[in-house]
Amino acid sequence: MPKVSVIITTYNRARYICEAIDSVLSQTYYDYEIIIVDDGSRGGPHEILEEYTKKYSGKVTYVYQVNKGISGARNAGIRRAKGEFVAFLDDDDVADKDWLEQIINGFLGKEVVACTPKNLSTKPMTLVQAILAFKNDNEVDDIGKNRSSFATTGTVIRSECFGQIGIFDERFSTAADDSDLAYRIISAGYKIRYVPNAVIYYRYRDNLFSLWKQRYEYGKGGINLIFKHREAYKSILNDIFTFLKRIFQLIARSVTRIFKFLIIKKNRTLSSLLEHPLSIYCLLAHYSGRLGGRIEYGIW
Repeated sequence: MPKVSVIITTYNRARYICEAIDSVLSQTYYDYEIIIVDDGSRGGPHEILEEYTKKYSGKVTYVYQVNKGISGARNAGIRRAKGEFVAFLDDDDVADKDWLEQIINGFLGKEVVACTPKNLSTKPMTLVQAILAFKNDNEVDDIGKNRSSFATTGTVIRSECFGQIGIFDERFSTAADDSDLAYRIISAGYKIRYVPNAVIYYRYRDNLFSLWKQRYEYGKGGINLIFKHREAYKSILNDIFTFLKRIFQLIARSVTRIFKFLIIKKNRTLSSLLEHPLSIYCLLAHYSGRLGGRIEYGIW
């Protein structure tokens, strides 16, 4: 049974971190260590996390560092990892009890990365979360189809991979760190595999401010990728065309949904009515981030 180093990074999320840790401690797979990296939380749960290290001595390691961003936090965990595999879990996510067992059994051949699908766990939900959940349920499920990218949380990577392609690029401090790593993994000739039975439960952003910030960083991170990997270059004209096309599509869908809501009486829930307006909001945040990234990096 190979050893797995589970890295949980946290920053200002004291209300969720214990649930994330406990979900790993409850795994059906036993040969693992947990490395918790606190990336400079303000008034963070230091005492609580230190209690875990005392209670689970040799099993749980707690590291505190000055804020370096998500990539710097994950790298701090990787440098301390002793396992043959390295797994990642965000501080506001929860792992299903057989997540590690399922995903370790899912490795085949030359694949160095195995990823998991994710389900929403938050109950009760805010209105924003309910709309996002409704939107997610109605989208086409692409899990298992995309072999060129992954979200870091829930992902397990062979330790040897980092020795060959390097660890996370700390220039990606808020977003796109996983996309950059996936790009380098694919370029090195390795494969990415999804394991449907290995599940992570995650929380959507619960308010408009945090949702805007998340989608803005996603957009800016995409430009950071362009800055580093010129193969992915697309001009600002492409951004404008794509943005306008998607905006008009969402407006048309929103009008259709309102018509069905009022006249045909289909999908008569507030979440269904607000799905497309919230998508427009997310799109505005994303492309605002891309514009901000283009200004910062001078990419037009």
